[in-house]
Order: sequence, then structure tokens, then C-alpha cells
Amino acid sequence: AYAPCQRICTVYGDTLRLLEGQDSALWTSSPGWDSISHTTGRCGSACFLRANPCYAGTIRSGGATVTYGNMSFGKVQLAPCPLPFRGALSVTCGISGIFVNMSAGRCLRSCPGGRYFDRSFEVNYPSSYHGDLASGPCPRGAQGNITMRCVDGEARYAFGRCGFNCAPGSMRSGSAIVRYPQMDHQALQTVLCPMGWTGTPTLRCDDSAVTLVSGRCYKHCAADFYPAQFGPALAQIPYPEFDHNTSVRLPCPADQFSGSIMLTCIDGMVSMNYRYGTCFRHCPPGNITSVGSPDDYASARRNVSHGQLLHASETMFECNPGFYTYPEDTLFVVGEVDGFIYSTPLKELAPMMNYGV
Repeated sequence: AYAPCQRICTVYGDTLRLLEGQDSALWTSSPGWDSISHTTGRCGSACFLRANPCYAGTIRSGGATVTYGNMSFGKVQLAPCPLPFRGALSVTCGISGIFVNMSAGRCLRSCPGGRYFDRSFEVNYPSSYHGDLASGPCPRGAQGNITMRCVDGEARYAFGRCGFNCAPGSMRSGSAIVRYPQMDHQALQTVLCPMGWTGTPTLRCDDSAVTLVSGRCYKHCAADFYPAQFGPALAQIPYPEFDHNTSVRLPCPADQFSGSIMLTCIDGMVSMNYRYGTCFRHCPPGNITSVGSPDDYASARRNVSHGQLLHASETMFECNPGFYTYPEDTLFVVGEVDGFIYSTPLKELAPMMNYGV
């Protein structure tokens, strides 16, 4: 009902029901009325939506003419774009007929052939559909290809480069010099390391310049002497030639040391792994001094001479004339560990009972 003086329209019924199926969720003003005042919520005057079907037809999108089929009211149809376009349209049959959901898709244009300039090289590329790649060869005198990607009618550079081939030559890999043959532009070449090295470097030719892509040469270790410091003693341990990333176990020089060490070769450098062995020093010839205990009748010092004592050994010595061990014995025990001499926990040497001396 409409009150012309107040310019108010009264709707009899549920406004939410009246809005169902409309293209817009809002009521709009029309000549003769301005706004909805209220609703009674009761049956009275009623509005009806005509749920008419939609018949086949065409619609324009991105320059393409898209054909859709018959649809019943409220249905959605995906209408494919014709070649050379890519994509599809989401078409809905509503109260006002056909409308397109633009956020659900549109027709995407193809790309015509053209030219691309890579520095001083001019490359022609063919036409392509949206999302496809198109490659063009580099001009005469150069090698390689330029690849373009089609994005909705615009050809964009994807990858590739024009350049010249590489002449035979050599280059450094690690501490070695490797040689390579003639290589085509953008080609890969795996080469061997020279004698005395190991590895398989991979090289790449890019516009007459050769670069290292992966791998390298690692040097083996030549035979030599390894200088190792053990306390104040320096040992020169000879080792044979052995390969990169390998280890050798070697005995310590028997005239000065006991034990063995492990040497590792890494790219021509020899190092000692202390977790897997070391050299222990022998004791050179010398004297042992014995000191009397405080509870002895007298305190005496007397040297006992000895020859070389081996690491981790124990040796029995006789006391010098005029002395004895206590308890009564004629021998005492001396041990040696890594260059240090120790005695057994026997009582120290005591002098003979000669109070006049």
C-alpha cells in the first residue's frame, strides 16, 4: 500500500522472502515511493518473482563472443571461451536474465608473434595461446633460443639467451687446471681432473665464456713427513702417498715413541686425527733419585742409573752398594708413562746402619 502524502510504502508479508532470487540484495527507490516504512508480517498484498528460464545466446568477454546453452532459472553454466582465447565464463540465469560472475573467470587473449631484443640480438618468436611458451631461435652467427610466455595477450620474456660458442681451453678447478673441448653456447660439459687429483667438474658455456657449474678437483696427498709435537718431543713421521678423503694409520717412531696415529688427506692437506691414536714418549737414559722417608733412621739420597725406559713399562733395579730396600729386598720397581718415571709404593731406600757416615 502507498500513502502519497507521506510518500511511504507499506509491504504486507516477509521482506526477506520478497528479496529471494533478486539480482541485488537492496531495495531501491522508484518514482512514486521512497522507502519501506514497516511490514505487518501478515498475509496481504503479495509480490511474486517470475522464475523464467534463460534461452541459449551469446555474451562478450575480453573481445571474445561466448556461446551458452539453455538454462533453467537459478542454474549456473560454465561457457568455454572460443579459440584463440583461453578460459571459461560462469553464467547464471537470474531474475533479470543472464548475468556473468566476473570473479569466477573471463576470456584470456592469445599473443601474436613478435620480436624480442636480447642485447644486440633480434629474435623472432611465434604466436601462442595464453599460458603457453613460445621459443624463437637466435639469429645466424649466434647460438641459443629465447622463450616467451603468453599472459593475456602480452608476450613476456621467460628464459634463454643468445650467445657465441666457446673455443677449447683450460680453467682452474680447486688447485688443478682442467682442459675442456669446444662447447656450444648454453651447453654443459663434464671434464676429468688431471693425474694427482680426483673429481668431475661440470662446466657451462655462456656466450663464449666458460664457467664452473658444479663439482671441483680435489688433490691427493703426496708422500712426505708429518711433523707432530708430543710434549717437548717432536716426531717426523713418514707417510706414503694416499688419496683425498682417505686416512692411513701409521706407527710412531719406535726409537722415541710408542703407539700409532691416524692421518687424513683433504684436498692435498694432511692432518692428524687425535681421536684415533697418539704417540707416547719413551724415557731417555738417566738417573733415579731415591729419598728416605721421615721415619727412617736417616735420610739419604742416592742416584740409580738406568738406560732407556719404554712407555707403559716397569723395570726392576738393584740398589747401589751400601743401600737396600725396606722391607728387606734387593730390588725396587720403577715404571714409565709417556716420558714420566714413577716408583712403586714401597718404602724408599734406606742407608746401611753406619752412623759414622
